[in-house]
Formats: sequence, structure tokens, C-alpha cells
Amino acid sequence: MRKVKKISISTKVSMEDYAAVRVLASQRNLSLASFLRLSALKAGEMEPVYRDDDRRLLLYLREELRDEGCRLTDLVRTLNVENLPVDGAIKAGLVTMQRTIAALCVELSVHRKELLKQQPQGDRDGRTSSQRH
Repeated sequence: MRKVKKISISTKVSMEDYAAVRVLASQRNLSLASFLRLSALKAGEMEPVYRDDDRRLLLYLREELRDEGCRLTDLVRTLNVENLPVDGAIKAGLVTMQRTIAALCVELSVHRKELLKQQPQGDRDGRTSSQRH
């Protein structure tokens, strides 16, 4: 596995500014690092494509679709192995569902790659630091 290098940026702030930044990050349900990163991008007029909520939702949907796809594949295998009589329309519907789930997973995988490019290695599970503790 390739090691991802992180770049760290530090700055000095007054205690008052630090407290204000912590409050703002907390109000937005963001980790301090995520809040500072997003604020810096916004100040430079470089809006990220996805907000943290978008990231969490897309990653959740991808995992749910993957799980559904696995269950559907297991069902189709069981039907094939046990030679159970299944109506042709049901088989066609199952194949259509399987292809749709696969296509959605591919689409979400593309979005996932974009999501992972936008967040630091430590934030890649989609949770804020307060949610991890």
C-alpha cells in the first residue's frame, strides 16, 4: 500500500481567534482541520466540490449499494445452483436490478475518488474528529 504524504500548515492565532474558530467549526459540525481547510479554500475562492455532509452521504450510499449488490448476487447464485423454477420475468428483473446496482456502484466509486482527493487522510472515514471520540 502506497503511503500518502500529508502537508501540514501551521499558523499562530490569538486565544480569542482560536476560541472563535473552534466555536464556528463546532456550529458547522466540522473538525477544526476541516473547517480551516474549507475556510482557506473559500477565502481563495476555490470552493470544494463536496461538503462534508455530501461526502458522508455519498460514501454511505456507496456502501449500502455494495451490500445490496452482494445480497442480490447471492440470491441469483442460490437460484442458479438449486435449479429452482423461476419465472422468466423475475429472472429478467433480477438481472436488470443487478446491472443497475453495479452501474450505481461504479458511478459512486468515481465520486468517491473525488471525495478522497478533497479530504486529508485522517478524515477519510467521513466522520469529524468529534464523532471519532
